[in-house]
Amino acid sequence: MSTKRAYMEADNAGTAGASRTEIEPYSTYLAAHEVLASLRAARSECEILETGQRALLTVRTSALLPSAVRQVAVRLVALLCAHPATDSVAMVTGLTLALTAAEPSVRCEIYQALGSLYEVKGILATVTIPDDAKSALDAAILSDLNHSQHHLRSAALALLPIVRPHGQSTGPNSVFNTICSYAADAHPKVRQAALCAILRQHMMGAALPVEMYDECVVATKDDFEQVRL
Repeated sequence: MSTKRAYMEADNAGTAGASRTEIEPYSTYLAAHEVLASLRAARSECEILETGQRALLTVRTSALLPSAVRQVAVRLVALLCAHPATDSVAMVTGLTLALTAAEPSVRCEIYQALGSLYEVKGILATVTIPDDAKSALDAAILSDLNHSQHHLRSAALALLPIVRPHGQSTGPNSVFNTICSYAADAHPKVRQAALCAILRQHMMGAALPVEMYDECVVATKDDFEQVRL
């Protein structure tokens, strides 16, 4: 599927039957947040579809809107993916294709949303996304693992065992080895994220290399309580 076509499908994610009026992005933080806060109230299918369309458009309008507005729009998309009227795969495709042009704070929000959708809907596990979207996600994660901002490194690291980017070196322990290397990161939040990724693999029944248990033992002596816990 071409990138252009994927964007078109993301724009119209789950919008069959919705009104044909022109959809505008949310222009302010307050406008987007009010919708987010009231989303659990009873809404018609058409309202849900239009909200999803506006939220995706807002996420991708990178040059015109403050990042805080787009962060709220990402949260809206994540919540709407749980609604039966929306096409969650197409909406996730829209999020991943927005990673390329998004600034760090928005990319971090997208990573966190994808992690939540993996837990509740099996996105990136039993439910796959188009190749173009997967390639964009792989490239963004591999790049952000080396980003100077610790919160972005942490968010990318949390998705690493879920996504398993194609650009990584092959081998059964390649992801585990990468996670282990971040257990010694200079920032405690990143070290904590690495340990959480190790725990996630263990809880999913993955056979962990012996070196990972060694890393966990070392972490019990970390200077920061959040890492020791």
